[in-house]
Amino acid sequence: MSAKAWVMKTIRLTQHERSIIDGACEAFYGCRSILMSEAVVDAAHAMGIYAGSSEPGSLREPWPHVPDRTGSTTTRICVSLSLRADEMLSRAAARAKTTEPQFMVGATLAYIARLEAQRHASNQTMREGGPHAVVGT
Repeated sequence: MSAKAWVMKTIRLTQHERSIIDGACEAFYGCRSILMSEAVVDAAHAMGIYAGSSEPGSLREPWPHVPDRTGSTTTRICVSLSLRADEMLSRAAARAKTTEPQFMVGATLAYIARLEAQRHASNQTMREGGPHAVVGT
């Protein structure tokens, strides 16, 4: 008998959120579950939450990445998370005083913004001759 290693989460997105996440999947990952899992773990780590670790203290400020849900959340998606990522999601959402779906969406949108900024900086470096440009040729 095998143990369950993955948890399926169903979350609602606005059309705008779905567009951003799907675009990032095409540009960076190709798989929504991988992108969102990486984002959740990254955000949890930024909050001092690690798998198997004790709880860090309270946040000094509200978590800044709670998504603005002014649009209608008409789209449903399913995301597979490892048991470890799911455990970190639960702890991080509770620490951020938000719901798990809002934490997943906010963490993912913030993660995408950082990926875009890194890609932009990398492209800028390459346009300027790259980190290993040969001088005087």
